[in-house]
Amino acid sequence: MICGMNTETAYSFTPSLQVKALRSGASAAMGVHDFLWLTCSTGQESSVMDECVTLLRVDRASVRREKGKVVVSPFPIFLTENPSVLWRFRGVENVLFGVCESAQEKFLSSSEAVAVQAIRDAVADVPRETWMKALTQWKQTPVDGTAAAALNVIADSMPAYYVTKKRGGEGHSFDSTTLGRTVWDGMRLQVPSWIATIGRDHTIDLEVHSHLHEKQLFVGGRLHKGSHWKRSGVLASNRIHVSTPLKPNICAGMLSEMTIFSGNIFMDPMAGCGTLAEVAAETNKHRIFCIAGDLERGNVAKIAHNRGLAVHTDAMIDVILWDSSNLPLRDACIDAVASDLPFGKRCGSKANNHRLYPRFCLEMARVLVDNGKCTLLSADRRTLPRSVEMAAGARGCFFKKQRTFSVNVGGLDATTMVLKKEYYDDARATEMQKKWDAKESKKRKRE
Repeated sequence: MICGMNTETAYSFTPSLQVKALRSGASAAMGVHDFLWLTCSTGQESSVMDECVTLLRVDRASVRREKGKVVVSPFPIFLTENPSVLWRFRGVENVLFGVCESAQEKFLSSSEAVAVQAIRDAVADVPRETWMKALTQWKQTPVDGTAAAALNVIADSMPAYYVTKKRGGEGHSFDSTTLGRTVWDGMRLQVPSWIATIGRDHTIDLEVHSHLHEKQLFVGGRLHKGSHWKRSGVLASNRIHVSTPLKPNICAGMLSEMTIFSGNIFMDPMAGCGTLAEVAAETNKHRIFCIAGDLERGNVAKIAHNRGLAVHTDAMIDVILWDSSNLPLRDACIDAVASDLPFGKRCGSKANNHRLYPRFCLEMARVLVDNGKCTLLSADRRTLPRSVEMAAGARGCFFKKQRTFSVNVGGLDATTMVLKKEYYDDARATEMQKKWDAKESKKRKRE
């Protein structure tokens, strides 16, 4: 779902006046032009904001978050002068040159004619110069993240574009197709020579995104073709995936929740096809050692294949076939853990999760060093918190909860828990394991 702003706000075209307007809470009827718009998985906006401050060298006051997006206004001069920086982002899905942000009550009018006219006017108010800036920035951007990347070029004399439309919230008197057509109608008043295409295919140059949530409209041109991660060059394009792979940008967001130091050992005990370990290794080259393991032999083979691809020749990743609830590791030997647990839908089941998660949490408490970080992701929102609480001894829970937040994973509202190991009580863990084994034995006898 694409969400808009939480408050009605007025903007102007200068940074100082814009910040003043943001604080005053005035009406947002007039649009904002020339801004950087980054989309990400809902729940990981904070990590993308940190990336913006670090990579773009902008003041944090000029960066704000919306649900599923981050906005930097005005468009960063550093990115204009160094367009290849775009490929150093890790937590984003799309990077766009924003040309229009507008919030109007008319967008929610019960009259389709009134609402559509308001959207058309908002897009038509974008100066031609702004559209040309967006096109110029697109032309200056390398086509991918490789060192010798070529720049984007127009296939014909005039750019061909396609309008991608997303609409969320309630109260609209029109459908998404009408939104896309209306944005195109407003665009052609300012850039009539640009070539509009009906379908998204390889012939288009610029992809224009239009996102409308209730009364909040965003319009911008995407600065890259296709998936940002596939084009970034961090991971190989011919990787083998499992049935439920985790997006690399979500992996990067999970890893941003912990500080991994040089010489640390990172582990993903339920690695699937190894994306988390690959992202950790490729973003910390020559610094850390990664262990990726899984219970399925087929998945272990996929991890080994992906590790062996050319782009990973320097990545320090070891691949192991194991049971994540009974790891062949000594106590307190792992510095950081991140894992995408089975949700119990397409992979595993809720019944299996009730048995797996508690044992898994005990093992993480055993193998992590004191104060070691553990970031866990699961759509089983009830079992994971309960399992963390069950991993406890006489001094309380083995873990201290650092942060808990929701992330949209393939349309599912998944929970991410960031934990820090406090201590481990081997006697208590052994006692709990015996109780669970006894329950399982009785259950099997009844069956």
